[in-house]
Amino acid sequence: NEHLNFSDILTPNETIIYRWTDKSCDMCYDNVLANLKEAAETFGDDKIIVIVPLDHLRKTFVTFNENQIPIKLLAIKNNETLGLE
Repeated sequence: NEHLNFSDILTPNETIIYRWTDKSCDMCYDNVLANLKEAAETFGDDKIIVIVPLDHLRKTFVTFNENQIPIKLLAIKNNETLGLE
């Protein structure tokens, strides 16, 4: 439950940030998982951060583990945390 700024998690090297949403269809969801796994293998899992809603963190963590996607997850409480409505 610690507070982090983006500047706290970005490395000096390039970092890919992806915002996970629960509004995707199953086909899109599967494609995103495949693309994230490929990106982790290509760029390194330390170069990718996935932003996920806090209430979906556990489910997303399990899904990533089942699909062997070792990417960092950053949970946010709500969209306002990112300045989104």
